[in-house]
Amino acid sequence: LEQPDLQSFPKLRSLEGRGKVASVKKGEAIFIPTHWWHHVQGLAEPGDGPWSISVNFWFAIHKVLLEGPHPFPPHLELELARHVELLLSDFGGSAAVGSLARELLEDADEGEPRTEVG
Repeated sequence: LEQPDLQSFPKLRSLEGRGKVASVKKGEAIFIPTHWWHHVQGLAEPGDGPWSISVNFWFAIHKVLLEGPHPFPPHLELELARHVELLLSDFGGSAAVGSLARELLEDADEGEPRTEVG
């Protein structure tokens, strides 16, 4: 990621300077939300040794959605919203997520499901 092949992947130029940097010190932790692209690089201090620990935690969201408490607590609402956003992005492309979400809200308000998108 430090030296991308811009000849093979020219669209990477549009991402230049859009990332965020976080430095985590000894004894600290960082939380990265579900589906967030990230790159981790360990930088050892003298005497600390060249290692770090990364813990990934996944859970089966479908079980929680089907069996979970209703209404959902805020953290589950956020997780569900991320899954819906990912689904809409897969379906219509990232640029269409906002308009697709608005159409879904309109359909929900009307109480009538739509048979077509667009």
